[in-house]
Amino acid sequence: MNNFIAIDFETASEQRTTPISVGIVKIENNELNFDQTFFSLINPRTTIFNQISIGKHGLTYEKVKHAPDFIELWNKVLKSLVRENIVIVHQTATDISVIRKCIELYELDQVDFKYISTLEIAKNLKVDVNKFGMKELCNLYNIPYSDNHKSDEDAVALGKLFLELSKSPKFKINKYLKDAFPISFIKSDVYNNSIEDAEEKYQITYAELKTIDFKDKSFIISGDSIESFSRDKIKKAIIAKGGIIKEDISSNLDFLIAGIGVGPAKLTKIDALNSSGKASIKIIPLLYFIDLL
Repeated sequence: MNNFIAIDFETASEQRTTPISVGIVKIENNELNFDQTFFSLINPRTTIFNQISIGKHGLTYEKVKHAPDFIELWNKVLKSLVRENIVIVHQTATDISVIRKCIELYELDQVDFKYISTLEIAKNLKVDVNKFGMKELCNLYNIPYSDNHKSDEDAVALGKLFLELSKSPKFKINKYLKDAFPISFIKSDVYNNSIEDAEEKYQITYAELKTIDFKDKSFIISGDSIESFSRDKIKKAIIAKGGIIKEDISSNLDFLIAGIGVGPAKLTKIDALNSSGKASIKIIPLLYFIDLL
């Protein structure tokens, strides 16, 4: 019989390389094993915290600065847990991306492990909800869930949600299992430098975003969306504000809305266009845009 761990990360910003807490609960014999839970704050090795993220989980640099960093937790705890169990997450683009991006950033030992997404399961089973966020799904199954974004509590709720979904006669575990590292990840200085340059040079602040007139401005969306905010929903919101959707990065582009995992090639192209004076493209973090709505 398979053993599982439900895992939840919170981050300092929209960047997946900034985890600040992790909660884990183990599932054995179709039950949560509360004797095998794990929680830790994490020092993200940056003092830059997104105010929107702070508003969600309440964690600041002062609260996590003495905590172990991801490198220490990976080597002492996380690596063995993900290797020995099937990992349950809600959305691949958040929690699995934290592991992938941090392994890449810190050049840690890559561990092949399997994971499963409750979001994907719920969609495939056509669960009767309007949105497939944790809150909506937990409400459907009468699972206690708080908007406080505490990793330990969210991991427990996630584990309970998985157990409820797995009761469906249509649920087949092998249908949903995925490899966390289906391809080799390339550790590249170009990747890290382009991310850093884009963040430092071109990302606008939330205060600046609130002053933007969207009318006749052009936008491209890159990276994964967040929970119930699909690309179509984001595009409709931009169009409703008078904006124009573009499909490619060019000198005529005004803004890139950056979801989770924006490719380094896009950021490198933006840097090249802006540095040459051919464009003045700004980057809007998706979390900022969602909060603006």
